[in-house]
Amino acid sequence: MHWENPSTFHKQTYQLDLGIMSYEPVWHFQRKIVAAKIARSLPDMLIVVEHQPVYTVGRGKLKANNSFDEDFIRSKGAEIFYVERGGDVTWHGPGQVVCYPIFNIKDRRLGLKEFVSLLEKAIIITLKKFDLNGYHRQGMRGVWVGEQKIASIGLAVKRWISYHGVALNVSPDMSFFKWITPCGLEGINMISMQDLLKTSISIFQVKRVLLAALEDIFKLTLSPIKLDEARKIYAE
Repeated sequence: MHWENPSTFHKQTYQLDLGIMSYEPVWHFQRKIVAAKIARSLPDMLIVVEHQPVYTVGRGKLKANNSFDEDFIRSKGAEIFYVERGGDVTWHGPGQVVCYPIFNIKDRRLGLKEFVSLLEKAIIITLKKFDLNGYHRQGMRGVWVGEQKIASIGLAVKRWISYHGVALNVSPDMSFFKWITPCGLEGINMISMQDLLKTSISIFQVKRVLLAALEDIFKLTLSPIKLDEARKIYAE
């Protein structure tokens, strides 16, 4: 696979770490950033977050998930949102690192397929730092270790601005995946880094390694920013 990034784009990129936060406000904030970036020239943004338990349903929901029982899901303490990203049903929760790259991919001289491949590469590099061999499976988006899926990708793009993103299972409660067909893929098992390593793992350390990989791959200069500052910059 062609991994080299042909982009010579070196624009400053803000990095916002939201800690643990419910899904809905982050989803709405992503859309606000996209609208602001379309309206005027503003820096790209990389949001990093762990969500409270939530299932998101993308535009590509397949028949495999027609039995998705919303009442049962909510009884387990998880929210449900139907969103504009590609892909099927997935779950987010504490212990899972989620990254939302809100990038102008045209400015970065990237096509959508290459952009997704570079996001996968960042996950693969991160896993390698923890002695896990991740790979991209032909014809399927996301990152795998052996026959098990460890990271999912679902994006939306509006006027060349990407949003939604990638989710890497570090140490979440994996039981939430058993009530869905993850990403609409029958017979696929989801796995976490902690399950594979058979030991506890620092999500802070994983985030640090992943952010470094994204900086290197996309030639970023990440500038940490607080939520209040970000709201002022991207106010509509």
